[in-house]
Amino acid sequence: MFRGKKGVSPVIGVILMVAITVILAAVIASFVFGIGSKLATAPPQVQLVLKDNATKLTNGSTYDAVFDIEHSGGDDLIAGDISFYIYYAANDTLLDKLTYNNTANTFNGTYTNLLINGSELNDDVFSPGEIITLWENSTNIDPGVYTVKVFHEPSSTFIFSGDVRVK
Repeated sequence: MFRGKKGVSPVIGVILMVAITVILAAVIASFVFGIGSKLATAPPQVQLVLKDNATKLTNGSTYDAVFDIEHSGGDDLIAGDISFYIYYAANDTLLDKLTYNNTANTFNGTYTNLLINGSELNDDVFSPGEIITLWENSTNIDPGVYTVKVFHEPSSTFIFSGDVRVK
């Protein structure tokens, strides 16, 4: 009764073989051309707290501590992977960009005499529980509100933004 009847038509067989070939070619091509390696790096998750430093700003030529940045939780931050941007909050004007100097273990400003004291960063990592202090030289910083943004270079993402009132 079923002699001479085929279970699958030749057309369906050819379609299945072509589909399998296309899928295999796509998988092999993704490994060969590195398509999967071009995915963006995920930014670290951090909790930072900005606080006015207890010392009062002076108009002298000595360094004054302006505010503290405390790493209160989340991932470790590799110092060379982050930059700090300091803005005047009132008009959103960039005051300074601070990048890490591996030899001095400090963040140095490029536009003014600002630097972040990196004494806690001897291992080049900003970890939970550590505090770094923003210092200014002379009269670059006046009392007021400043916006601090932290930029993570590998992921091209701002991972923190906050305001601090300096007295």
